[in-house]
Amino acid sequence: MPHPAEVTLHFTHQAMPRVSFASPSIEGLLGYTAEQFLNGAVKWPDLIHADDQDVLTHLLSPTLSPATGFFNIRIRHLNGQIRCVRGDYALETHSQIRGQTLCPPEPMLSLQLIDARHLHQRSAQLLTPSFVAMMENADDFIFFKDRNHVLTGASQSLVDITLPAQHWTDLIGQTDYDLFPEAFADLYYRLEKQVFAGQPVAQEVQGYRASDGRTGWVDNRKYPIADAEGQLVGLFGIARDITQLKQAKESLRESEHRFRTIFEDLPAISVQGYDSARRVIFWNKASETIYGYSRQQAFGRQLEDLIIPQLMREAVVGAISAWTQGGP
Repeated sequence: MPHPAEVTLHFTHQAMPRVSFASPSIEGLLGYTAEQFLNGAVKWPDLIHADDQDVLTHLLSPTLSPATGFFNIRIRHLNGQIRCVRGDYALETHSQIRGQTLCPPEPMLSLQLIDARHLHQRSAQLLTPSFVAMMENADDFIFFKDRNHVLTGASQSLVDITLPAQHWTDLIGQTDYDLFPEAFADLYYRLEKQVFAGQPVAQEVQGYRASDGRTGWVDNRKYPIADAEGQLVGLFGIARDITQLKQAKESLRESEHRFRTIFEDLPAISVQGYDSARRVIFWNKASETIYGYSRQQAFGRQLEDLIIPQLMREAVVGAISAWTQGGP
């Protein structure tokens, strides 16, 4: 039995599809009236999220196979917001009679669309004491989603970086587009498409913006969840806050840049840098002048082979080795 919020659309199955039927309930889903789709005032492809054009291309493929199936797609509502939509499609053919002539069958694509949030069902299994304890005490951002990108579980830590919410249970039944600015939701959704396409793990360092305006970075990893028959039914994710690590690396890069700026062009002071194996990793212009080796000639060569006289090499290598092991 159709869901009361389900929308029916019929298209001519061609590169430039024409809507031949739209149920009145489409206004509740997208804000536009059925008449606007039928008279061409609103064109269906123009509402599809740019990153979901692959879904649209698949549906309109002349070799669409199988002839029935389901899909997930993002569609922009009249108010500008993105809706995550679950769709079922069926490719059908209908013969037409024009006058007394029976015309060849015309392919028609039938879509049944519904806001993915309406399909969410709360599970009592997610309210077990052990699950609740994990959600309320985890430092990492932990989350679970169903096959339609709707949250079925979320750690309390997520409340700090989502739109106003008091408790992690407030996030259940929502999509990322309800909780994050669109640019961030796009990043998170992209990883989920990879998981639902069959990738065993999708991982990326991504940004976030907390509800108080501060920004940060997470190492975001998402994994598939399958049922007993091996069918993909959702995903879970763990996002670790690495903001301090990113800031430390950035500070190190800035420090190195200042170091190079100060020492690179010193006209009369030779400055060199070596790694733990005594290979040259920095060689300023004064070093080129004093020792005669260009930067290109010096890089990667060991100190003792480059500028240390043969009789002194063993002592120099020993002194540097002792230093790198904690000596003076």
